[in-house]
Amino acid sequence: MLWASIISILFIAGILVLVFFLAKPASKIFLKGRRGNWVFGSYIAILFIGAVLSYLVPNNSSGIDPLSEEELKAEEMNNRQFHDLAWKGKIDEAKGAVLHKEWEMDYEGKELMVPYENGNYYINILVEKTESDEGTIHAAHYTGKEFLDNVDVTSKLPSPELRIVDGTLQIIPPFPVEVKVAKTAFPYPFHQFTDGYSMFENNRGSLYGMEILYLRVPSDVKVNGDVEFVGS
Repeated sequence: MLWASIISILFIAGILVLVFFLAKPASKIFLKGRRGNWVFGSYIAILFIGAVLSYLVPNNSSGIDPLSEEELKAEEMNNRQFHDLAWKGKIDEAKGAVLHKEWEMDYEGKELMVPYENGNYYINILVEKTESDEGTIHAAHYTGKEFLDNVDVTSKLPSPELRIVDGTLQIIPPFPVEVKVAKTAFPYPFHQFTDGYSMFENNRGSLYGMEILYLRVPSDVKVNGDVEFVGS
């Protein structure tokens, strides 16, 4: 890999030197005087430096490969199936479901209140009634996959905190997470004559998955609030 980069740099350097000497007579015609030579020489120098630096920048510094348009469409379909399977009680079978966090909370009450929202934070709450009478509520935070500029950022999504106080399930919103995505490319002079190249990217895509708090509650516990039930 290193030798390939060195050979490429030397090849580009040779082309630039050749262009410099061939274009020198033309530069005397169009750019007369020392000022013209300085401008032309500066352009060649910047072009060469940019070419060298482009080979020194890792192609994939984050270890993440952006998805193609077809792959992004497939993930979008998985997110839709995640919604359908979750409401059928088959969330564990959904390819698009990503489990972020689980809780087990002891509860001896016969009624559980779930608030509508907490500040600006809102999450879909899905309840599955179980035949178990062990006095435990199982909770799980799921999301669909999320992509920013075709890059998977699902692992960056935070989970809320849960606790039961006086018969009410308190959902504590997570702190906001800022995700920055940077991309590198070869300099424009090396791309401008490439087939299919565009100065403006046309393959950038984002996908936002659904977020679910999935509760498995004993059948003898009545759940009130802004919730939906499996199979409803």
